[in-house]
Amino acid sequence: MKVDRKLIGACIKGDRRAQRELYGLCLDQLLGVCFRFANNEDDASILLNEAFFKILENLENQNKEVPFMAWATRITVNHCISEYRKDRTRKRVITAMEPEDLDQSSQLRILDDEKFEYDPRLLKKVRKEILNLPPMTQEVFQLYVFQNCSHYEVAELLGIKEGTSKWHLFNARSILREALIDDMKEVTSIAL
Repeated sequence: MKVDRKLIGACIKGDRRAQRELYGLCLDQLLGVCFRFANNEDDASILLNEAFFKILENLENQNKEVPFMAWATRITVNHCISEYRKDRTRKRVITAMEPEDLDQSSQLRILDDEKFEYDPRLLKKVRKEILNLPPMTQEVFQLYVFQNCSHYEVAELLGIKEGTSKWHLFNARSILREALIDDMKEVTSIAL
């Protein structure tokens, strides 16, 4: 999406209507970015508002050669990463999840059989086993599977290398397969 330079100029001058219009233009894309780092809509909205304030503060410094939305997205991602790092003592994502949420994850597949009905007892065990993963492995698994972060984003968030993120995900899958093999007749994949 291309943003009119006149609108940006009006925002720099402090025109509240122009700032509101710019916010409306950026809302969907930047809120989507914030949702990747937040556990709920309220937290995502807070992140978005804080990031947008930083965008407004830095409009004068924006390189006109770089597309506005790419620049705004980068500021938003950096802000979300910064906030994520500050909040390392937060509750684990998985502890707040209900079994229904667990089986809805687009990246968590236990059996290839699409007709398989999830057993609540099995989901409870999956949840328990995720909580028993080593701390860094659990963190990577949660970010990759439940927050839909890429390995690059996980590495940025946790201050590790991308290859290390991939290893932790592989390790989590291996541990979960081993822990759950007795409970399932045929385990074909976890978090593919």
